[in-house]
Amino acid sequence: MIDNKGDVVADFYSEYEQEYRFENIPPSSYMIRIIYDSNKNKKWDTGHYLTKQQPEEVYYFSNVIDAKPNWEITETLIIKNQ
Repeated sequence: MIDNKGDVVADFYSEYEQEYRFENIPPSSYMIRIIYDSNKNKKWDTGHYLTKQQPEEVYYFSNVIDAKPNWEITETLIIKNQ
């Protein structure tokens, strides 16, 4: 989860389908960024031009989430592996 400045507010690592809860976050606008960790080293890796290695894929959830005080928001993300 990133704020409107692009700073990471919360993060999770998973290799399977599961539910995530972001609780007690300050009121603001947030986006969800998903990084497909193809080598499973738990960090984003850049590509390498000489070896023709592509960087790991990054996806952004299209909806901006507006968190308000004392509100509960439920969002569903479906990620289809290509």
